[in-house]
Amino acid sequence: HNINEELVRVSASACDSMADEKNKAIVDMLTVQKKCNQLQANSDKLMADLKVAKDNEEFFKSQNLNTNNKFNELEKHYRELYDKYAALERQQSSQNGKKELENELMSYKIQQKKCEMRISSLEKQFEQKCNENKQLSDMVDELIVKVRN
Repeated sequence: HNINEELVRVSASACDSMADEKNKAIVDMLTVQKKCNQLQANSDKLMADLKVAKDNEEFFKSQNLNTNNKFNELEKHYRELYDKYAALERQQSSQNGKKELENELMSYKIQQKKCEMRISSLEKQFEQKCNENKQLSDMVDELIVKVRN
């Protein structure tokens, strides 16, 4: 009779211990699921940010190309004006024509300087966006590795 009571106590204690372990495992599993959901949400947000950054990169590439084309056109026009100016100077043409050409040349120099500054600004923005894209890509890769592990 004492052996049966002892078996019942040991059995009840083992069942309680197993129930506690089961509850701990369920809590751990829910915590892991919550962390996975958070990581997935972070990953989705970073992927969306990466897409926006790639779109921005394409935009800045296009802007840079357009600005470079305009700069080349202005530079060509500047050279043409400079050649005209040199020809006028060699011919010792009238002061009015020379003054007008100098003003036009100065105007194109100013436009050229503005274009150079714009190109420099776009190049800096482009480099910054490229760096941001790389950082976002690295973070997404890390999150993917974490989610898989």
